[in-house]
Amino acid sequence: MNKETNLEMLWEKLKEFQSLGYLMVTSTLPYVETKYVSQNGLGTHHAYSVLETCVHEGHRLVLIGGTNGLKWKGKWSELPPYNDDVTEKWSEWMKKAVKKRFAWMEIDDFCLCFPYIKVCKYRENWHELRTGRFQFGPSCPQEVLRLSIKTKCTIIIELLENCVKYPSRYVTLSDWSTSTKRRKAQYRAVETDPFELADGVYFVVITNKYITLPKPYVIYTTIPPKSKCILGNVWKIPEPIELKSGVVESE
Repeated sequence: MNKETNLEMLWEKLKEFQSLGYLMVTSTLPYVETKYVSQNGLGTHHAYSVLETCVHEGHRLVLIGGTNGLKWKGKWSELPPYNDDVTEKWSEWMKKAVKKRFAWMEIDDFCLCFPYIKVCKYRENWHELRTGRFQFGPSCPQEVLRLSIKTKCTIIIELLENCVKYPSRYVTLSDWSTSTKRRKAQYRAVETDPFELADGVYFVVITNKYITLPKPYVIYTTIPPKSKCILGNVWKIPEPIELKSGVVESE
């Protein structure tokens, strides 16, 4: 997020994620002392929860909360975090703790102080499995995710950008589960729609359209394909795979 962020889009997304019950967190940049941030009470490289949204006197406000007293002290910070009907049964120490750590801020200031938002989705009755990190580059080995499905199931594949050094860098994911190529851009994390896979072995190819892959693929399969380029049970592709925007090629 920055001065160029579409505030209308951001506001709608914040309300959407809040209505879905997703947890949202944000953080100021590490190793960067921003005068505007420190002058208004926020800490450097400090995480905050994004708790609520509201419209007050025509202003779009976001409620953030921290783990200590490094809270927002700028415009709208004196507004009570919650109304009396919410806090009437709270103990006094709880009210003081919330007032000390929570503060409202206008969405414009929110974009100036925080470079990104992380949305923690919760899917009831779903199981999560994470892979290790990988690097892109001409000298890096090509990464292929191998999925061995023993029983037909519904899955979602998500790609995360975890490099805090480049907070403005985005990732794009092309959904290979359908014949129509889908593209979701300008997010630090993107995912496919839910889709079903029958039992078998599948490969997810992780690549970068700006980097030419220097080595061929070798794909091992337990079921001999019908293609004539198969030698035994080894499928060799002599040339790197070329990805074209909006085009799905099959052979």
